[in-house]
Amino acid sequence: MIQCESCTHWLHTKCVGLERANLPSFYVCMFCDQTPSRGNRIRSGYGPGGGPPSPLAHKSFRFRQSSR
Repeated sequence: MIQCESCTHWLHTKCVGLERANLPSFYVCMFCDQTPSRGNRIRSGYGPGGGPPSPLAHKSFRFRQSSR
């Protein structure tokens, strides 16, 4: 498997047409390669705090009232 340096997604080497013996040291997937970037910078997959985005970031939370 190989990781895109732009979006940090992991891809199967066979699916992207690469062989394990000839892996590049820097890889950008076809989607990121065809997506215009801002200011010629590689997009980071990290959130505003510098860490990876939370898997719950898109979830809405409902709070239950306690039934005491």
